[in-house]
Amino acid sequence: MDLLANELTSIIHSCLDDSVGQRKPRGSGNAWFWTDDLQTLFDRREQTRRKWKRAAGINKVLRWQEYEVAAKRFKSALYCRRRATWKQFCETLSSGPLSDTTATIKRIRRNRTLSPSYSHPEGPTVAATTMANHLQQVFSGSSLPSTSGYRDGAHCASQTSLASQGSWL
Repeated sequence: MDLLANELTSIIHSCLDDSVGQRKPRGSGNAWFWTDDLQTLFDRREQTRRKWKRAAGINKVLRWQEYEVAAKRFKSALYCRRRATWKQFCETLSSGPLSDTTATIKRIRRNRTLSPSYSHPEGPTVAATTMANHLQQVFSGSSLPSTSGYRDGAHCASQTSLASQGSWL
């Protein structure tokens, strides 16, 4: 039974590959500008870093130099790729139709603006009313200590006179 299930799965996968094509899965940390060349340089940098960390004695210095070269190559290639894709993006915006350019700029701006922190399913008016009622309850003063012992600010006046004499400071 397992043999038939594996064979069926294999046939389905091969049919999908033939009809749709096969693509490499995109890693979660990879940006849209990431290429196979960058991945190769990144892997080389990490490999030289591991060799440097594991090396001992005079070999540690040699491995460090190899790591520095690999890191510099990767950083340079990454910088060049970012710059090239940015130029390509700008060229696409400048040579494309105005409606596409406007839509792209609007999408970028919309993704950068903060959405309201409080909303209500019934709309913004209900949200504003609900928030106003909440703030009125919180800041109504009902949680403040009682002022029944202080008549007409007499306590405050006596504190002010003490402060002017410097007796309680």
